[in-house]
Amino acid sequence: MNTPNPNVCPTCDSRNTGATFGWEPQRVNADETILTGVGFACHDCDGQWMAHGFVMIANRKGGAPSEEAQAAFLEAMSRAGELRIEPIEDEEDER
Repeated sequence: MNTPNPNVCPTCDSRNTGATFGWEPQRVNADETILTGVGFACHDCDGQWMAHGFVMIANRKGGAPSEEAQAAFLEAMSRAGELRIEPIEDEEDER
């Protein structure tokens, strides 16, 4: 079985994707926040999906994460559980 990759669209296999929102924000400092559970979207097919167990550092100023953020990231990863990709159905698709 292939390892799930939230950066690849589960609908069309495009890599033209990006994070759109995240849950469980954990503020590290004034510029960095840890997000656990991140929503993604595809620019090519407009697909959307949730990456449960995916952890990322949101850095408002860009650049490399601080040591404090890296430590918080590792702690969040230890609690995140297995990575699972779940498509988000569009209400129009359900009609």
